[in-house]
Amino acid sequence: MRFKLFDFPVIVEPVFFLLVLFLGARREGVDLVLIWVGVVFVSILVHELGHAFAGRRLGLSPTIRLHGMGGQTEWAVSRRLSHLQGVGISLAGPLAGFLLAGLVYQAQPLFAQAPDWRFQVVYYDLLWVNVVWGLLNLLPVLPLDGGHVMQSAVHAFLKRSDNYWPYLISTAFSGVGAALALLQGFFWTAALAGWLSYSSFQVIRRMSPTPFAPLKPVR
Repeated sequence: MRFKLFDFPVIVEPVFFLLVLFLGARREGVDLVLIWVGVVFVSILVHELGHAFAGRRLGLSPTIRLHGMGGQTEWAVSRRLSHLQGVGISLAGPLAGFLLAGLVYQAQPLFAQAPDWRFQVVYYDLLWVNVVWGLLNLLPVLPLDGGHVMQSAVHAFLKRSDNYWPYLISTAFSGVGAALALLQGFFWTAALAGWLSYSSFQVIRRMSPTPFAPLKPVR
């Protein structure tokens, strides 16, 4: 599926809907599953629009892609971004989701007065997806937005583009998260956190064996 929204190209891969359907498959009734799919689609699109608008403001040309792991905003970098600008773009996505959640919360009386009880399901799904996903997305784990913020902070602190420490932090944090989730019986969360930890560790393995060697400074 391809379309434009606010003049941003949007690409939705079929696997995106397959994953969302899988996550909502335990719901009773096709109507509740479709509500879940619609809420997740809108919420992730709003999240990515936050990144896209922030990137456009800095002179970039964003493209939004929804795929099997959620969403991603891409652009051909036409200018060098500062660490602070990179952090701003990373935080714009979760902030857009929190803003949507705030608007939905303020509209609670409208949902409560709706004649169909399914509007209450829409209300709670919108709050849950945007608040919980937004908070999880701020964790210092790559490639989440919080991971990119942490990466920019490490680069600024070291004054060089050394990705060894960001991916080491990502590996450790997501690994601990996977263990804690497993102990609590959250098997899907544990699997996701474990996969993120493994992915970060694989990036470290492909790096130079001398991570402390001087690298080209970032200005």
